[in-house]
Amino acid sequence: MKIAMVIENFDPTGGGAERNVAETSLRLSQRGHDVTVLAAWSQNVEAWGGGGGGGGGATGSDLRCELVIGPGKSSGRKLKSARRLHRFVSWAESRLAEGGYDVTLSVTPAVRAMVMQPLGGTYRETLERNRIAQPTAIGQWVRRVGCMVRKYAGGGKRGALLALEEQTYADDRVRAIAALSRYVAWQLMHHYAIDAEKITVIANAVDASRLTVSSDARLATRAVHAIADDEIAYLFSAFNPRLKGFNSLLQATARVRQQGVRAVILAVGRYRHAERAMIRQAGLIDAVRVVGVTQDVASMYAAADVTVVPTFYDTGSRVVIESLLAGRPVIATRQCGADEWIESVSDDSDDSDVGEDGESSDSSVVEQSNSLGQAGTDIDPAKIKVRRGRVISDARDIDGLTQAMIELADRRTRQDSVCDIARLAEEVSIDRHVDQLEALLVGVADSVGRA
Repeated sequence: MKIAMVIENFDPTGGGAERNVAETSLRLSQRGHDVTVLAAWSQNVEAWGGGGGGGGGATGSDLRCELVIGPGKSSGRKLKSARRLHRFVSWAESRLAEGGYDVTLSVTPAVRAMVMQPLGGTYRETLERNRIAQPTAIGQWVRRVGCMVRKYAGGGKRGALLALEEQTYADDRVRAIAALSRYVAWQLMHHYAIDAEKITVIANAVDASRLTVSSDARLATRAVHAIADDEIAYLFSAFNPRLKGFNSLLQATARVRQQGVRAVILAVGRYRHAERAMIRQAGLIDAVRVVGVTQDVASMYAAADVTVVPTFYDTGSRVVIESLLAGRPVIATRQCGADEWIESVSDDSDDSDVGEDGESSDSSVVEQSNSLGQAGTDIDPAKIKVRRGRVISDARDIDGLTQAMIELADRRTRQDSVCDIARLAEEVSIDRHVDQLEALLVGVADSVGRA
């Protein structure tokens, strides 16, 4: 098939959507498909093997990938204004219509395609969760007013994104939607009343080979960051620490240390002045090891005892999945988009089915949709069949986060949480992800061809 994939910004070494598109496009190409990635901006393309500018093929005789960058002043520049965004959308949709593609896919809700794969979830939910993440009532009020301005008065790029998203999900030319998690499926049904039959849940995936480390990696990495043998290292990895719940983690860590646990935070990602000020205010200067940005994530998991993801918002946390595959239990919120891998609920129905009228034949999806954002709502422990860590209701549940950290400070509890990794690795493998996505693309291409 001739496939087009659309993404606003493309950096194969980045995280989230960009890495997903890089890995997926190459694997589709290896299966014999011609894949074109359309983007407004790119960097580090050599890590992917594609070409930039007006186009270029991926290296390797069996690869047929091409990267095409948007025209004019937006070329080679990230989309940071409504004007540039609209220009890119117009260009991308023209390319999709005139390129002779068998099937088209867009990971940005701004550009309509036959198949939508909103890797970042819905923009409506993103705005709402960012509002909730504000630490003060005034900050939340300002965010709420800002959301209303963006919705009814344009409001720059964010307003443009919101308007374009609404247009996209109301367009009948969108044949199918691939949701990265049950949480994203819920968002689509909740915010846009999307028919559940139009949604296919294709879970996020990781390349487990990236997690391989040497036998001495744990001791060596802990030594570099001055983590003693009797200290419990809680890994926190984020490019947006505020949204990912860094302040909640600091509050809980202070309480955990008051209970006699020698807790330290291994902080990976971007930590600017505001985050470092938060560390000082919490009195945890000696307890936080700021690693910064690193490509050696495997060594970080090896050095850690527990990974903590108290996020206000994520759609299918790679950190959660990678940590579990690395044999490290995880504490996360229900808004991480990957909580089903931490606590699997016994159910006789098909995990991927989303039923009629916004309901789901998988009861765990219904439970999740009813509990999102409601602190204190937990799954009945009797229904949990696999527990690879702890799931708390919300990033604001400091008591729940503290208790979970104390429980997993116990070595035996951590060991009991490392279970069924082989099955998990199969369920979240990149090959399985591409299998399901390819099947969806083929089905849509066939239906369009028959129309």
